[in-house]
Amino acid sequence: MAINLFMLGLISASAGGPSLSPVATLIVAVPLTIPATWLAARWVGGLMDEAER
Repeated sequence: MAINLFMLGLISASAGGPSLSPVATLIVAVPLTIPATWLAARWVGGLMDEAER
């Protein structure tokens, strides 16, 4: 999650917007990591259930 946010910050900076420092990226990424992991696990679980059918 952190690398995606950092790359988003770099793209934003190249488009003239604000950039995210590595520390700010980590601060933003930590609370987003658990929900993103949960959603990814649900998605993969659904794919596994579909493959079993």
